[in-house]
Amino acid sequence: GYWSGLRHLNFTLLRYLGFSPREKPYKCTWEGCTWKFARSDELTRHYRKHTGVNFSRSDHLALHRRRHMLV
Repeated sequence: GYWSGLRHLNFTLLRYLGFSPREKPYKCTWEGCTWKFARSDELTRHYRKHTGVNFSRSDHLALHRRRHMLV
C-alpha cells in the first residue's frame, strides 16, 4: 500500500545518503576496504573475498563437530 511504499522510499533515500536503517557494527579491517555488516557471519563471508579462502561443505562439518567436542 501507500505507507509501505513510502517507508521503502525513505529507506532507499537514507541508504543513498549514506545512512543505514540497520546498525552495522562489524567492519572489514582489510586495508582500503570500507564494507560494514550487521552480522559477524556476513563479515566472515566477505573477508573470504580478500583472502581467497573458501571452505568446502565437509570442512564446515568438521569445524562444527570440533566446536561441539570442545564444549
